[in-house]
Amino acid sequence: MRTEEAAAWAARLIVDEHCPWPLMRSRLAEDLPEGVPLPPSAAIESAVREHLALFCPEHAKLLGALRAEALSLMLRLREAGLETWLAGAVLNGAATEDSNIVLECFTDNPKEAEAAAFAAGIAWEPVDSVSPPALRSEETLGWLHPIRRGSVLASLLPRCRALGVTLDVLPEASRALNPRRRPPDARQLPAEAAGRADAEALARLIRDSRAD
Repeated sequence: MRTEEAAAWAARLIVDEHCPWPLMRSRLAEDLPEGVPLPPSAAIESAVREHLALFCPEHAKLLGALRAEALSLMLRLREAGLETWLAGAVLNGAATEDSNIVLECFTDNPKEAEAAAFAAGIAWEPVDSVSPPALRSEETLGWLHPIRRGSVLASLLPRCRALGVTLDVLPEASRALNPRRRPPDARQLPAEAAGRADAEALARLIRDSRAD
């Protein structure tokens, strides 16, 4: 079995069987033939995008709606004094109906992020970091973002009442690090492979994706 085949298998587990990434990796480790290594994350993400493009006709609409919700949250936090960046699957295009919105901010005082989230009316709680280890997250805030009744997301996710959101609070020194940045694959625009996007970059991506 080649890496591409193993990655495609992982994509089917993530998309069709709704496996979280840790469970997907455990299942692959158990089921892959001896001597076949686990595919790298970049290969799995690319396979997920390919699978979604081929077999999930509503995915582009879902991705656009998730990005719009992320942008709304980022602007809400900006009004409360906190600049944030979108990262993870909602940015890179590998988001499924099970994906969280992953935000990042940079400050050497995590209390600033906590206070801004409270000021924005967000009832957060501490959760495990989703950042790559190289970013050395100070802490991670997590909350459930209600899906508005009658919204596009509500129609696309009829059994879901809220989206999971995480905000990784990273030290200023991590601003220069971008381990999620990768060369775009055939299913990505360059901005989707950039690793993170501020509110302006995300707004442009939403417009460019609609035009594309």
